[in-house]
Parts: sequence; structure tokens; C-alpha cells
Amino acid sequence: MIIKIKVLNIVFFVFAFLIISVNVNISKSFGTPNLQIGTGYNETWGKYGTNYNTSLIYIPLNINYYPDKTFNFQATIPYMQVHKQTSTVLVNNIPVQKAGASTSTTESGLGDIVLTGNYNITNQAVNPSLPTLTATVFVDLPTASESNGLGTGKANYGFQLGVTQLIKSYFYFINGGYTVLGKPSDITSLTNPFSAYAGAGKLITKNLSIALSGAWSQAIISGTHDTVTGNLSAIYTVVKNNTIGVTYIKGFTNESPSQGIMLSYSLMF
Repeated sequence: MIIKIKVLNIVFFVFAFLIISVNVNISKSFGTPNLQIGTGYNETWGKYGTNYNTSLIYIPLNINYYPDKTFNFQATIPYMQVHKQTSTVLVNNIPVQKAGASTSTTESGLGDIVLTGNYNITNQAVNPSLPTLTATVFVDLPTASESNGLGTGKANYGFQLGVTQLIKSYFYFINGGYTVLGKPSDITSLTNPFSAYAGAGKLITKNLSIALSGAWSQAIISGTHDTVTGNLSAIYTVVKNNTIGVTYIKGFTNESPSQGIMLSYSLMF
């Protein structure tokens, strides 16, 4: 109950911040660099294939830099709060239970900082007859506390390839990738997962869109189930260059979160 009250307080604080935030639009010409800053509130909960419930709160600060229509770069600096067992450690933000005695605990602090680079092989904004095809590389820096179980103390890295396209008022997106996990000595049987997600949506109005999607990731522990979730999302443009998103998450396997919610906000300069 106390944790849920804290969650409601954080959600109220985030929405209050969004409502009173000052919106600044900087006039720019074509080709001028763009900066996008975003934040959010993500919470998932469930047993994740372990014997205990884990509640994970993830609040990222996302900084995106767009030098042109071909390249963009992102840094994600997250704050995390996890209610878990002392024997549970987050591997790529997935709870994994280690052997040994365990008690309930709540840990918080900086998560792994993620650096991402994207290259648009094709761009529908430049050539409307083609979908946008994007190649992505990323690295997770081991900045989360290993002693508190917020990370493994090892870097992860990987790549993704995605395609998106807007067709009149409808759109679709498909993405696949592969992650190389850092291997801590005290967690055995870790495997590098392939992952994918896909979905489709519709522009309801010029300011509101909705989407239904699914995500899949190979199990990171040998002999366990893959992670499969379904997501229902809505994105609303409050004023020019300011968007708010809401996503409901439902898990479908033992290793998936039971449920979750994601709130996001972004401001383009």
C-alpha cells in the first residue's frame, strides 16, 4: 500500500510538472539542428518467472539530437526504484533471481545510461514513396549499482533494424534486434537475446494517434520462457512540439511483467 501511494504521488508530480512547464519554441530554418528532451514514468510489476513479486519504476531523461534528417543520437539517463528480493538483480532491466537466502527490499538510484545512434537508410519525410528504414546501434553503460542489484556492472550493446510508414491516416512499425549482454561471474547461463516488436496505429485527429503493438524477446536465462507483451498506446500533441504518451502493457508469459504503464512527455526545440 505504501509503495502504491508513492507511485500515485510520483504520477501526480509528473503530470503537475508537465502542466506548469514552460513551452519554448525556437524558430528554425530547414537543416538547423534540433534538440528533443523527454521524460516519463514507467512502472511494471509481476514475478518475471521468479518466486517473488518485483515492482520496477523507471524514470528516464531522454536527450535526442538531430543534426539532419539522416542521423540522430540519443542519451537516456534513468532513475530507478525497484521493490524486489535481495537475491534479485536486474539484467538488461529484467529481474533475475540468484541462488541464496533472500529478503524483501526497495532499492533506488541511477540506472544504466544508454547511448544510441540511428541512421535513416531511407526517410519517408524526404521521399514520400518509401518507408523510413532505420539502422540503430546502442550501448548500455554500467552505471547502475551492482551491489544494490540495479545492474550487473557490465556493459551491454547491440543493434536494431526498423521500418515505419505512414499511409494516409494509418501507420505501421516493425523492428528487430540483437543484444550482447555483459556476463557477470555470479549469474550463469545468460544468453544474448534476439528481440522484435511490431504494431499499427491510426491518426484519429491531427493531434491524437493510437497504436496497438506486440513485443517479443528471447529468454536471457537458458531453459526459461521468452518475454511477450502486448501494448496499447495513445499519443497526444498538447501544443506545437509538445507530446504526451500513455501506454498500457500486458504480459503473456511467466517471464513477462504481469502488467505495466508508461507515461511519456517530449519537447522539441
